[in-house]
Amino acid sequence: MRPAIPGQVNETWFQAESPGIYKGQCAELCGLEHAHMTAAVEVLPRAEFDAWLAKRLEEQSAGTGELGREEWGGVCAKCHGLDGKGAVGPDISASATLQDPQALETLIRNGRTGRRGVMPAVAAGWTSEQVAELADYLKNGVPSGS
Repeated sequence: MRPAIPGQVNETWFQAESPGIYKGQCAELCGLEHAHMTAAVEVLPRAEFDAWLAKRLEEQSAGTGELGREEWGGVCAKCHGLDGKGAVGPDISASATLQDPQALETLIRNGRTGRRGVMPAVAAGWTSEQVAELADYLKNGVPSGS
């Protein structure tokens, strides 16, 4: 297993023996929030996965997908809470950056280090579509209790 370093992409794999949900947790004692570094992978039969993927692509093309909400909940909320009011990271619920797509992209792609704290480049490997979906999800502010 390789260390998880903010801003660096790591890959891993496993071979499931049967469909189901497989849970994991970071195996490196890598810091204060180690216990929160969990993962879950849902394994589906090939035909079911292909149907799910086709539906997701159709939803994204139609602008009705859940990608922005899922990014918020799976990435941003890990530190800032579902309502953006802070947890490990600071309260960002009223941050103007969330309403400025370019500033948001710069922050999540590059991260920040300075007197206002450290934020890793959580979207360093994201596509433009992923960034746009997050910005679109946040256009009306952080949803309360996403």
